[in-house]
Amino acid sequence: MQHSTPASGSFRGRTALAVLMALAAPGLTPAQEVYKSVDAQGHVVYSDRGATKTAPKTSLHVEPGNPAEAARIAKEQSELKAAELERSLQQAADDKN
Repeated sequence: MQHSTPASGSFRGRTALAVLMALAAPGLTPAQEVYKSVDAQGHVVYSDRGATKTAPKTSLHVEPGNPAEAARIAKEQSELKAAELERSLQQAADDKN
């Protein structure tokens, strides 16, 4: 299994998303075993099936999520995205002048 150093700050977010997606897959429970591998581009992949017959299993134990915290984070991300769009539009207008 290859390992790579993350090239961007969003690596942790992508990894967390991959874990959440793997846990949301049908038939998986929070304490079930999953397979963890790294693809050719260095991305960590979690799955309910191993990439090979000898792939090692990883046991994940996940605490139940906090809906209020999830809503707060979603709102914060939405606000950040809107601010980034506004900055981009302002920069485009400034560049045009």
